[in-house]
Amino acid sequence: KAKALFTTSKNHRSLANVHLFTGQVNDYLAKYNIALEQYKTALELIESHPDEAIKFKILNSSGVTHFNKGSYETALEFYVRALKISERFEDKVYYASALNNIGVVYMSILQYDDALEYFLKYLQTMRAMGQTRFVAVAMLNAGEAFMKKESFPNAIQYLDSALSTYQLVNEKRGMSLSHSNLGDCYMFLSDYANAEIHYNACIAIAESIKSEEALLRGLIGGTDLYLKTGEKEKAARYLERANEIA
Repeated sequence: KAKALFTTSKNHRSLANVHLFTGQVNDYLAKYNIALEQYKTALELIESHPDEAIKFKILNSSGVTHFNKGSYETALEFYVRALKISERFEDKVYYASALNNIGVVYMSILQYDDALEYFLKYLQTMRAMGQTRFVAVAMLNAGEAFMKKESFPNAIQYLDSALSTYQLVNEKRGMSLSHSNLGDCYMFLSDYANAEIHYNACIAIAESIKSEEALLRGLIGGTDLYLKTGEKEKAARYLERANEIA
């Protein structure tokens, strides 16, 4: 209905938004090719009737969809284009979003040094803006990048800070994921007692908020832990639950 109204009134910016939102809905439904066609139409409209904020959102959403379908290099291209636009905005929310998205892509293609660079820029931006919740997100991501680099003391430092900040804002999903990553760090360091504490905390919080993603991470971590410690019955129970959720 909105598309018909804005087409009739020749409101091209609003029409571009309609195509953008339609694309986002299709992305949520995993209809990625349809989503990308909608973004392409939106981008053509906004190129002929310029609006930098809408253009950023189209490019960013295109990056998200390409990422979701596994086209990481293409996703990166869209995010970099979005970042260049956002650098001109006084409001740094768009800029920060692009930084984080680029970091996530680099994590997915195993370029952890590049990922860390962007996560730390994201952290710096969020601190400057006083956005406590997103400071926690940045620290969680940076901690995970350090963990992938096997720089475990740095990883634990950032993950502990992320956990404390998530506790401050009572963001339980973030708390659960922080515990999961801390469990991974301590297991790599063969500190099995601390690893168990964090995996169990992850599982308890995930169950309380019904987050299957976080619960699965805790259960898989726990399975690995109990296999290493030779507690095969516990490992089997955790693995069975993980398999059901997966």
